[in-house]
Parts: sequence; C-alpha cells; structure tokens
Amino acid sequence: MADVLQSHSVRFWIHLYRRLDLSLSFEHGDSVTVALVRRITELAIFKHANARAAWEMELTTEVAPSRIYGGFTEKALRAVAGDDADLVFSQFSDAIAAVPMWVVTDFKSTDLYDLFLIEGLAYQYWRVTAMMRSVGKGRRLAFTPDGDWNYFGDEDVGRLISSFDSRVTRGAPLSTLAGVWLRGPSYRDQPGNNQRVPAYNFWQEPTGEVLNNLGADVPDTYVSNFTMVWIDLDAFTRLHAFLAPHFEERFKYSLKGFSSTLGALALIGNYPEGPIDDDNPEALIAFKKVAIGLLNVGYMRVNMPRETLGSVVATISRSAFSPDYHIGKDEALAVLDDIVLSDEMRSRISLWSGGPLPFLVSEPGGFLMIFDNLPEILQKKFVGVKHKTTQHGTVFEDEFRAGLGAAGFNFDHLVIKEYGGRKREIDAAVRIGERLYVLECLSMELPLDFEIGSKKTIDRRNELLEEKITQAQSLAEFLKENQKGTNYDYSDVSEFIHYVVTPFIEWTGSENEKYWDGFGNPRILSSNEAIELLVLRRREHQAALI
Repeated sequence: MADVLQSHSVRFWIHLYRRLDLSLSFEHGDSVTVALVRRITELAIFKHANARAAWEMELTTEVAPSRIYGGFTEKALRAVAGDDADLVFSQFSDAIAAVPMWVVTDFKSTDLYDLFLIEGLAYQYWRVTAMMRSVGKGRRLAFTPDGDWNYFGDEDVGRLISSFDSRVTRGAPLSTLAGVWLRGPSYRDQPGNNQRVPAYNFWQEPTGEVLNNLGADVPDTYVSNFTMVWIDLDAFTRLHAFLAPHFEERFKYSLKGFSSTLGALALIGNYPEGPIDDDNPEALIAFKKVAIGLLNVGYMRVNMPRETLGSVVATISRSAFSPDYHIGKDEALAVLDDIVLSDEMRSRISLWSGGPLPFLVSEPGGFLMIFDNLPEILQKKFVGVKHKTTQHGTVFEDEFRAGLGAAGFNFDHLVIKEYGGRKREIDAAVRIGERLYVLECLSMELPLDFEIGSKKTIDRRNELLEEKITQAQSLAEFLKENQKGTNYDYSDVSEFIHYVVTPFIEWTGSENEKYWDGFGNPRILSSNEAIELLVLRRREHQAALI
C-alpha cells in the first residue's frame, strides 16, 4: 500500500476516492462491508500517502481547462458532444473559469487502477480481520493450498455470526469506547453545541430531493455519497464529565475546549459566511453551496492559516456557545494541532484499530476539513484515558433512562422492598399492557482488540454478559414471585420479560434459550435496540386495543 500511495498526496487520493461510487462488487456489496473497507482504504491514505502539499491540483481560475484530469475531461466532453465539441468545450471552459475550484491536473489513467488496487488490498485486509473475529467467536476454518480458507461445520456459530452481522447492518448506536451511549438530539434546532456533520451514505438513501432544495439539478432518486447527521457535542461533554480531569492530563487541553473547538469548526464548515439571516443574504447562498459539496464528498477547504483559524475558533466559542465553552486562542490552537494530520499522527495510525483519524489536513494557506471523521474521532477519543471503571456505568444508566423518557415511556427505577425485607434494585422497568419489561444496564469499555477477535477479550466480555443475564433473569423471577411489596405493585402483570441493555451491539455466543426471548431477539440489546423493541411492543399493544 505504501509503495503505491506514496506516488500522490493525501489530498489527491481523498479527492479521487470520494468521487467513486460506494460499492465493491455484487458479491461483497453489503453496507457494513463497504463501510469497513472504505474506512481501511482511507486510513491507508492518511498513513501512507505523500505528505507533500497537493502538487497535482490547481484552481480552475488559474489552469487551462485542457489540463483538468490530465486532459481526460476534455476528451470525455468532446466524445459526448460530437459535432458540437468545440462549442461545448468552450462553454465548459468559460463556466469553470468563473468559479475558483480545486481540480486535479496531474492525472494518469493508471492512478485510477492504483486506487482500485488499494481498495482491493483493503478488502483483503478486512477479510483477514473478519476471519480473526470469526475464529475468536468460536468458528473453525481450514486453509487451502493456495493460502485461502474455508469455514466448516459449526452451523450454530455461523447462524449466530449472521444474526450479529445483520444487527450491525441495521445500524449500531453511536457509543464512545469508554462505554457511554450518545443519543441524538431531541430537537434538531435546539440551541447549543449541536452540529450537522456529513456521514457516509452506506445505506444508499436517496438525497436528490435535498440536493434539489439546495439548488442542485439532479433526479429525486439521486444517491450522494454522503448524508447529514446531528452530533450533540453538549451531550458528549456532559456525559464524559467524569473523565474531564484525566482527559486534560492526557491531552493538555480541556474536554470543553476540545468540544468547543470541534463545534466552532463545524459552524465554519456549515456556515462559511456566518449565520443565515435577513441582514446577510450571502450566508444562505454560501450555506447551500457548501452543503451540496458536503453531501457529495464529505470534506471542504477552510481558507485560513493556523493562527487565523485559532483566533476565529476562539471568537466563535464566545459568540455561539455558553460561557462554559468559551476558550482562548492558545487552547484552540492546542486542539487544532492535535487533530491535524501530522507525522506523529501518521505513525500512530493503525488499519486494524481504525485510528487515530485526522479532522484537518494542512494545505498551503489553510486546511482540508475531513468533516465526516468527527463521529469516529469522538468515539475513540478516550482510548488511553484512565478513569474509575464504575463511573461510566452510572452515566450510561442515567442516559438510557433519559432515552426511555424521550421515547415517551414511563419507567420505574427504584430499590424495591419486598414484604419479607428483601431488596433488589431495578435499573429500569417499563410496563406495556400486562407485560413488564425488566431492563438491566451494563456498561463496559470496548477494547480495540475486540475488533480483531482477541479470544481473551471476547471470552472475558462473554463472562461479564453471562453474569448480567443471570442477574436480570433472577430479578424478573423475583418480581414474578413477589408481585407486590412495600413500594411497588405489579399485581396486574402477567408476564415479566428481562433484557440486558448495553451501549454496543454485543456478540451473543450461544443459541441457548437463556440468551433469546423466544421472538428471535437476543436478551442482550444495545440501547437503541432496546428502545426500538419497546416502541414496537407499544405499537402492537395499542393496535390490539382498537
């Protein structure tokens, strides 16, 4: 990979790669596989591409149109235009020279071949790590004489892996590896540090209508490579406050300073000409233009050198955020230096662990903002930050109960007292009709080596999940046998159903009925899965009453 990628700059490869369709082949085109291979390919680019500024790219206002993509753009236009080739290319030249855009000039057809070669190698890298994960979960394999491998036997494990993969495909919750779940914002227009960021559109949702509303001319069925999601940086900061002292010790800047800088950069990315209002009509035009670019490629250029950007970030923090998030230029610069792609960061990038990822790439006179990297940067930011392991469990429980409330559920959270004096604690219990759903929360950090199938890590995780399932089952049985106590009354409940709720989609390593609810759902659910299941059960109950 390094030998091939060294031939061009980071900007060149990212510019080219993000204009390719999100697919691998008809045989290997599921969204999760595409997402993982895409991430490995981009990590390889960040790590191995030439660190020089992008010598292969120039502004359209400064380059002859015949040089764009090494002349291939002109050849393509002329081939399509036929007899009108001269007129069409002349019109193209006038149009593109009127707007300054960065375009590739130093380009050969072999560059595209090399890019597909890198993606093919990334696929093989993913396939090996997938094999390691399968082996770590108990699957057996046999190597063939040509170095390939085949899985054999273990049909039970195969079904469990398929079930796990299908759950991941439906969408995993955004949880930091510290074991804290990040709900989406309740209201998209809520004030504070709540930001729109691009995310790869791996599920291929049509974005044509959105793009048309922004001024693009595409069919409603058009599918851009990116969509937009919301990241609540206020919640991120609040939920990880217990880590703040250790975070500052580790990074030499504050957690609030980190969130404030990222939020300010997001505002610059979304609103390059400032807030949209009647006094600033240019802001809306700039917003639409940038939004179209973000939906197509997920990144943008910030035309400010380091010192200026640091000053602007500090100013935005004081004008857009609450006083707790106000920072000075020095702290802003410290964060910027930590999230920019540097030689030190490149040395630490690992394809198997998925990071670290840059948010900025230095360019002459400014930066390339790799906007869509933000969620994963947040997810892995606390790797190596020491803390008491019990603290994130309390934070996760509180956030899950808040999620239940936001979904419209009433729930019990109390230390129940049975008449005989015995006590048990309920993390959350939701009543729907004559059923009581008993939900026990478990928050565990997710070690990086889980992704490469470390058997020791997986086995230890399974042991803790086994203990929690037993505890949840015991609590449900206790309530069934003691349906009324000194501070609770479940006399009208006919069925007690228990689940364990975690921040992540967890591996269920057995088909034993202890781990399944009889309806095809695992007893161990992610926070998102648990709430979605309860919403479904509530809808079914309401329909039955009609």
